[in-house]
Amino acid sequence: MDKTIRSHLGSRYKLVGVRIIDKSSNEDISSNRPKKKVRFCEMVRRAADGESFTAVVDDFECMNPIFTLGFEKPEYVDVQPRITPANTKAVKVAPVEEMKDPDIILAILNPKQAMDVSAMLDGIDAHFSGSLAVCGEATAKPYMDRAPNLTLLCGGARTFADYKDSDLILGAPLETFRKIKEYIEKFSKTCSALCGCKTSDIPPRIIESFKNLGFEKGTDYFSGR
Repeated sequence: MDKTIRSHLGSRYKLVGVRIIDKSSNEDISSNRPKKKVRFCEMVRRAADGESFTAVVDDFECMNPIFTLGFEKPEYVDVQPRITPANTKAVKVAPVEEMKDPDIILAILNPKQAMDVSAMLDGIDAHFSGSLAVCGEATAKPYMDRAPNLTLLCGGARTFADYKDSDLILGAPLETFRKIKEYIEKFSKTCSALCGCKTSDIPPRIIESFKNLGFEKGTDYFSGR
């Protein structure tokens, strides 16, 4: 999945898987603990470069994910979006290729890549406010709604977690990214030709003739790219 989607979009960042482990689980949470307190948005950014984390409530430098990810219920103000009920014991964050059955997948995209994904999904109903971005808008909201959401990030993420000005994040359940992968695989079989012609429709002798003329296989028979 990771290779298919990233290759199609031209993304340098790995897809990041997030799994919420509730208090009833006996799953081991001792491995990949952060060496010092860290922000959730920073864990996601570092996971996009290949790192893996398992974090419990005491591992967070920022209070926001403690509420948005369901570790604790806020007492004096309603924090939204957030995972309810507040029954989270730990959160695992890792490259999606290293995680089995993530609850949510996060993709760090630029606006052009987000546009392409939106077209594949026939549109995305996005809600963002510039706060609680990575932990809330990109993780908690898709987790609760079982639907994709885009976030433009927040000041904390951009200041402390090394996101670029052009970065935004798509958060969605695993099944959404499976649909994206299926779309790309179907799309690639037509080589993106405007007429919908399939590579296999062209006789081998014709392909060989084009090679002899100096043409190589491209992704678009009309422009040769």
